[in-house]
Amino acid sequence: MVRLYLSGASLLLPQAEIPHLDGVALEGLLQQFDQCNDPVVALRLARVLSRTPDDRVANALMRKLVNGFAGQQLTSDQKHAVAGIAGSLGWLAGRFDSVYVFLKEHGTKPTFWRSHRKWSVPNVADYSIDKLLAGRSWLSLGASGRPEANAYLLEFLSGRRSLEDSNLAAAVAEAAFHFHLSKAESRGAPNTGGVEDYMDRLHAWINQTEEGQRWWTWYRAQVGVDQPPGSSPGSEGAELKK
Repeated sequence: MVRLYLSGASLLLPQAEIPHLDGVALEGLLQQFDQCNDPVVALRLARVLSRTPDDRVANALMRKLVNGFAGQQLTSDQKHAVAGIAGSLGWLAGRFDSVYVFLKEHGTKPTFWRSHRKWSVPNVADYSIDKLLAGRSWLSLGASGRPEANAYLLEFLSGRRSLEDSNLAAAVAEAAFHFHLSKAESRGAPNTGGVEDYMDRLHAWINQTEEGQRWWTWYRAQVGVDQPPGSSPGSEGAELKK
């Protein structure tokens, strides 16, 4: 089985539903987003903003992730909403170096979130939250579609680079799938945005492509046959049996 981190905006909002924002509308949405203290509402705004090629949007989303919701105790739904914002950075990372570097150097590391996250969830371990944010950041890294992102992922697949935390193996493998999806979308493949469609495509990638099978083999080697995805404390996401 493969653990799914389901990145939120990058896959669950079809391209056709993303409105074009003129200057006035963009300014208004950015102001709402900056002032928003409810992660669920912030995610809805981020999903609209995340396909706008404006560096103010890129900076606003990263700023919200690092500095937002300070001092708040969030619910489980709100926790996943913040993670959804991290998962909405893929398209922007493909166009802004600052977002790509943020994800690669910081967002994909649980230790970064442990030292920078300013909110908590009652009765939920810090590592579980930090791993979730790092996992979503991995998906955005893959969804950037950047050749250097793919090259970075392939360093793990080839063994040239070791994964510091095996609990993120599923996220790294799924990031490779997100890179695959980004290339398909750039060639005009439809993005229906549905969760069932996403899971069907992931299942087909694992079972019907050489690339997916190589990543499946790598993933199993990272976690060990006796440690299926989700067996570690604080794991998140859905599961799909191969």
